[in-house]
Amino acid sequence: MDMREEHRENPYKLLPESLRDLLQKSEERDTIEELRLREGQPLWAVTAGREWTLPQWAQRPVTARDLHWVLESAGQGSIHAVLEQFRQGFLAVEGGHRIGICGSVALRKGELVNYRNISSLAIRFCHEVPSVARPLIPQLFQGDSFQSTLIFSPPGGGKTTLLRDLIRCVSDGIGCISRRVGVADERGELGGMVRGRPQLNLGQHTDILDGCPKAEALLMLLRGMNPQVLAADEITAPGDMQAMEEVAGCGVGLLATAHGASPEEIRLRPVYRALLKREIFRRFVWIAIENGQRRYRILTREEMGTL
Repeated sequence: MDMREEHRENPYKLLPESLRDLLQKSEERDTIEELRLREGQPLWAVTAGREWTLPQWAQRPVTARDLHWVLESAGQGSIHAVLEQFRQGFLAVEGGHRIGICGSVALRKGELVNYRNISSLAIRFCHEVPSVARPLIPQLFQGDSFQSTLIFSPPGGGKTTLLRDLIRCVSDGIGCISRRVGVADERGELGGMVRGRPQLNLGQHTDILDGCPKAEALLMLLRGMNPQVLAADEITAPGDMQAMEEVAGCGVGLLATAHGASPEEIRLRPVYRALLKREIFRRFVWIAIENGQRRYRILTREEMGTL
């Protein structure tokens, strides 16, 4: 097993052996996108936004010890090492996978400093789907010019998976002319960097700045790496928008994602409304889940304002 494959398996290795065995025996294992561990409940899985469990999983409910096991595995033996990172609400682990946490928190001067008790964990798997972006590529270009593109969907809709493959296609010239791509990978979900090497394939003409806040990373990549396209996941803050506006003014294409179930939701949120007003993006990929399947629709700037 090569290093990339090994790290794709990491989320299962985080689990206690008995829970891992339940997954190994499941025929649905390859469809699982997330695992939900809630104390006192059976293991739950998420596929295409639908949460489900199996009868045999109910015979082995999740315990508090299971939750601590996962955190100790993620922290290589130290829960305290990962709880500090959980102050952001999540933990990125090798391979681009992500763990979310819920429970009782301890506050100091209004800021979260620790978790007193842990009640549930969400393990979000990082998937590579090498073919998902290829059919969309021709619609994201006007002639040979890449059109800055914003991908949006509800949480769990597959934004990051699509973004990752779009980066690879643009970088490797799959369906287009190859371009240099700079990636602001603040949470380590896109490249899954380990000791400076990406564990996920983002293309051979891609440079990744890992662990740096998006706004700063975008500008650092712009000034230092001479990219033709810049990519970032989950634009959420005014600072991200300001950095993108500066980048767009320098003639660099943009690839980014946003949370939103519809164009109307995107228009209602102040940060995204500002992006639309400034006409930073010219193409929009709307991912909707219909009958358990993802549907991809390409919208122009004009269509985003009328739907």
